[in-house]
Amino acid sequence: RLYQIVFVLFLALELALGIYHHRRDLSVFWSDVRKEAYLSGSERTFQTAQWMNANLQPGLILSRKPQVGYYAKMPTSGPAPEDTLNDIRARIVDAGTRYVVVDERYSTQLAPALRPLLDPKNAPPWLRALKTDLSPYPDTRIVIYEVVQDALRP
Repeated sequence: RLYQIVFVLFLALELALGIYHHRRDLSVFWSDVRKEAYLSGSERTFQTAQWMNANLQPGLILSRKPQVGYYAKMPTSGPAPEDTLNDIRARIVDAGTRYVVVDERYSTQLAPALRPLLDPKNAPPWLRALKTDLSPYPDTRIVIYEVVQDALRP
């Protein structure tokens, strides 16, 4: 009878240790996946900002990612999540926005009205696409627009 108790305790300990190590291995795996996703997102943001800083005159940026403006050394404003494209246009006019940055992974999730702007063919006449190929990753398009001030006038 003592052997049976020892055997059951041994199995329980083995099971507990196996679960512990399995969970630890999975948590390391998932933390690496999250880290990679974070780094690739940061890399895209930084590349976008670097390009803007090197190629554009300073101006107010409309983007859901304030980091773009920070790294580009330009001020940033963003649309509200519930804004329509007309609301975004009004914000641009009121604030004197010069550029609009739309990224597939972040902006369009937080401000769905920006989603059609991932394809420059859908852009209204008051936006002119400047750069559309900044992201090296699939399904993470980034489009930089310049606001056409003359087209905003009534």
